[in-house]
Amino acid sequence: MVEVMWSQAFVNGVLHWIACDVVPNGCEIQSLVMSFTIEDEVFGEIMLPDALAGLTPNLSIMLFEESLVVVNYEREIDGASCEVWVMKQYGVLESWSRLYRINLVVGMEKVVGFRNNGDILFSTRRNDLVSYDPISG
Repeated sequence: MVEVMWSQAFVNGVLHWIACDVVPNGCEIQSLVMSFTIEDEVFGEIMLPDALAGLTPNLSIMLFEESLVVVNYEREIDGASCEVWVMKQYGVLESWSRLYRINLVVGMEKVVGFRNNGDILFSTRRNDLVSYDPISG
């Protein structure tokens, strides 16, 4: 299942979406990346690491330096944060790696992209853009 409004990324001639599937036991839903190769019109799947596999509604996918990135948003009573995960080697499950965990300041809503200098662009509740340096905070 893929929600139409969920994010998508185009890498290596392939479109990617966050998708969810029912686990064979029928009681759980698992997140994964669904792909569609433009050249030969073939659908495929890329698995996510265990840390992300059960988090479908909180995930988005995008591009960072020609690599797939998945952002996981966590909203709790004491605040919100996000984790940025990158697939360092395309199609290899073991290459998923968490780049950053960022505590979101009030008003910062979601990651919309990455700048050439490595900063992360966030949208705010007022539809402004904030450039955030993940190294210095």
